[in-house]
Amino acid sequence: MDDHLVYAIVLIGLALVNAGDTLGLGRWWGDTRLVQRLPILK
Repeated sequence: MDDHLVYAIVLIGLALVNAGDTLGLGRWWGDTRLVQRLPILK
């Protein structure tokens, strides 16, 4: 299996479980006014 496929599956999995809220800046980013106005950025 190509390593690009593995990385793509891992990134999709992390996005689906909202890992940024726990491991990164996702919660802070979601609270900004820009994201409040344009929720597609979350």
